[in-house]
Order: sequence, then structure tokens, then C-alpha cells
Amino acid sequence: MKSRLAVTGDHTAGYYHLSITDVRKSDEGSYVCQLSGTAGSTTQQLTVITNLPSGVLIGNVGLDKKLIGTEGENLIIRCFAVGGVPAPDVKLLISESVIKVAKSSVQFTLSSVHRSYDGQNITCLAGYEEIPNYPFNESARIYLKLKPYPPRFSSDSATTEETKPLVISCTSTGSRPKASIYWFLGDGKINITTNATQSSPSHDSTTDTYSITSTLIYSVDRIYNGKYLICGASNEATMEQGGAVETSIALNITYLGVG
Repeated sequence: MKSRLAVTGDHTAGYYHLSITDVRKSDEGSYVCQLSGTAGSTTQQLTVITNLPSGVLIGNVGLDKKLIGTEGENLIIRCFAVGGVPAPDVKLLISESVIKVAKSSVQFTLSSVHRSYDGQNITCLAGYEEIPNYPFNESARIYLKLKPYPPRFSSDSATTEETKPLVISCTSTGSRPKASIYWFLGDGKINITTNATQSSPSHDSTTDTYSITSTLIYSVDRIYNGKYLICGASNEATMEQGGAVETSIALNITYLGVG
């Protein structure tokens, strides 16, 4: 090995560099630099890379480069290096911010993932931190099933005469995939959805989310005066979360006479 070693650098200025030609696996180990007549020394560890990784993969990502999750659920991100000796470093970035670095693979969990992560880029790098050199990368983007926002009523009040049908609309926005709307009446939550009609969902291409409006026409008995009318919206995301999102409004029913 001595024949492949050379000490270079500007020695008069105190710079000493160890040069090794034709580096081999057997050259791995600790190298100590110590100047004659001094007590101090420095140690440098040499690691020889014999095989670069051939690539890096992101788990559960399809050809469309989407990592699919559900708003409010845990989203697990996994990166794997393919090959490499010694074991390469794998680096995970979300929107260009380094999240985690580990050997051979990385796993990171976004707990109860918020919709603000929707559309953010994930990048996985494979290489060696010591060099530093990361010649392989793979990217995807987070694509979430999104719950609808709480529905909005078309009016601030639900007022009608006992002899006239109540006409009121409710709009759901922000869902992915499309949501459906249902209606409940009173403390017993009587399902009156069959008395409503839903519009065709509209698509917002900038956010890839959907909106839908349901219009209820229903004759309400005076016994429901002061009771609540509930408009709810549900889709796959709310089902995975164990419930829909609902908004309620108090009924104001006017009537004449007693009984």
C-alpha cells in the first residue's frame, strides 16, 4: 500500500494532504495525522464505496407519481435505496426541506395529515452523506382524499309558515372525491333527504375539489318550531374518519291559532 500513498500540500504553510491512488476496499480504516515534535493528532476515517446504489424508490407510489392518503389519517412515507455497498444514505425531503436521513431506507409518518400537505412534493435521494453525493433521486406528490368543509346554508334563518313548504339550500365545498348531501330534522334526526334535490357536482380545476348544492322543499309541522334542521355532507374521506360533517339551523315556524 505504501507505494500508492503520497503526502502532498504546502508543507511550509502547514498543509498536509494524504493522497491514495487506486483506492481499494482494503484501504478502509482510520488514518492518523501527527506532526513530529507535537502531541496533537487528527484521525480521519476512510470508507471505500465499492458499489453505488442503482436507484431509489418511494413506497406506495404508482405510475401517476401520487402518494395517496386521507385528510386526518396518518400518512406513512417510505423511501428505499436499491443496492449499494456500503449501505447508502437515504434522504427524504418534503417541499425541498430535509425531513430525515437514514441508512438504506427512511420511514416518516405525517400524523393526522392536514390538507395543507396536499400537493406538496416528496423527494427521496440515495447516495452518501460523507462525500456528500446523492446521484439518485425519485419524486412524487402527496394526493389526499379531502373531507368536505362544513356545509353552508343559503340563508341565515329557516323561517316559514306552517301552511307553506320550507325552501332552503345547502352547499358543500372542498371535497375530493365528490360528496353527497343528506338532511335530518329534529331531535330524532328524521331523515328527509328524499325531499331534496342535488345539483350536479362542479369541479374546481385549480384545487381538484368538488362542490355540490342540495335544495330542500319540505312542509314542516309546528311541533318542529325551534328544533334543528341538519345538513350533512359525506364522501370517502369522512367515511374513513368515522363520520360526516354537519351544519344545523334552528327552525322558525309561524302559525295561527292554538292546537
